[in-house]
Amino acid sequence: MELLPLDMSKVVCDDDKLSEKQEGIKVTDDSSMINAELGSGIVTTSTREKRKHSEESDYIKEVPIPQKRACMGIKHDHTYSVSSHCRLKQKADNLLDKAKNLKRKLKTSHMKSNRIKRKVNSLTSVVSELKKEKLVSNDCASILETTFSEVPKELMKRLVTQKKKKNPGLPHPSVISSWYTAVDGEPGFTKEALTALKAKVLAGKRDGQEVLCALMLDEMSIRKHVQWDGKKYRGFVDLDTGIHDDSLPEATEALVFMAVSLNSNWKVPCGYFLVNGLTGEEKVNLTKDCLTKLHEVGVKVVSFTYDGPTTHQAMLKLLGARLSADNLQVYFPHPCDNNEKIYVFLDACHMIKLVRNTMSDWKVMKDSDGNTIDWKFIEELHKLQETECLRLANKLRSAHVDWKPQKMKVNLAAQTLSSSVADALEYTVKKSEGKQFQGTNQKDELSVREEVSK
Repeated sequence: MELLPLDMSKVVCDDDKLSEKQEGIKVTDDSSMINAELGSGIVTTSTREKRKHSEESDYIKEVPIPQKRACMGIKHDHTYSVSSHCRLKQKADNLLDKAKNLKRKLKTSHMKSNRIKRKVNSLTSVVSELKKEKLVSNDCASILETTFSEVPKELMKRLVTQKKKKNPGLPHPSVISSWYTAVDGEPGFTKEALTALKAKVLAGKRDGQEVLCALMLDEMSIRKHVQWDGKKYRGFVDLDTGIHDDSLPEATEALVFMAVSLNSNWKVPCGYFLVNGLTGEEKVNLTKDCLTKLHEVGVKVVSFTYDGPTTHQAMLKLLGARLSADNLQVYFPHPCDNNEKIYVFLDACHMIKLVRNTMSDWKVMKDSDGNTIDWKFIEELHKLQETECLRLANKLRSAHVDWKPQKMKVNLAAQTLSSSVADALEYTVKKSEGKQFQGTNQKDELSVREEVSK
């Protein structure tokens, strides 16, 4: 075996490298063996290789496995630390999809905006479209065209585009909203409505036009409910008498008075009252009070429209009108001026429903000439149309025959008693050979047609 001289510089370098690799990790070494070799001054090749191999194996065995807790600490200290590149890729894909959807929505909104701009190209086209649909009068259209001419329109456009840069000095929208909510909405006759009517009268006098109105009366059912609004309890009967007592009954109806212009295109609710059934005398007092207030502001009432409850018939007799066929008087004197006549009208929509209800309940009726009007013919016509899957130019459906679940709908009653249904009945009498239309003749069906058309 060849003996080699010991190179101390290499031994030191190996120890330094080993210490750098360990970095604080304990490594066992055989100190007695190294001292013996160093003392003899010679180290064999096999001995040096064995020592190196033993040191490396000891180093591998004593290296601790990194724990997950250390990695978590790194993540908390460094935000750029990620656990997996796959998660980053998935997150990036989600963001790209979201950006694509937002771009699509932005494009759709731009296209919608462009379509609206093309549709409403100018104010002139809008005004002409409103005139075509008869939504505004000619005077209103001329005012719009004059007000929004070229110069004011450009000024308003510049104001809208620069509203964030320059305060136009207008109040906040909430302040303007509070102005509108300041209207007194208490039960009774509305002061603001009477003030507006007085302004209409003054404007009409300047133009040489008298304000003619029709007074309408109607009752609407409301749900029984009492609630505290912070000042008092709401929901009891209230006739604007100033009496607020918990012993009053809960209101079930709202009695409303409305003034509708006859020579213009406006209508104003004059007032309302929360009631729980009123007698004819009480309604007469409220009606006279409303007519008096309208007369005081200068409004001329020429007609009075109401529906057909029995209390309204009693009210009409107390006012001075009579609807009896033997002693007919379709007007009553004005409470403030006996020379003025106020003509009464029954609500046409309500009367149509009453006729339909009476025909359906009584089944058989007689006209003035004694001819038969039978509800079963309308039912048989509906069955025939359903069987043949054809319509004789009318709108008769199951809802028209079985009308009680929807008894408040006026269109069902009007379509049932329409002239198209009368024409269909007349046609089936002439052409039908079945038994469902037997028991009547052509004269009877012509009377049906005349009565239904009325």
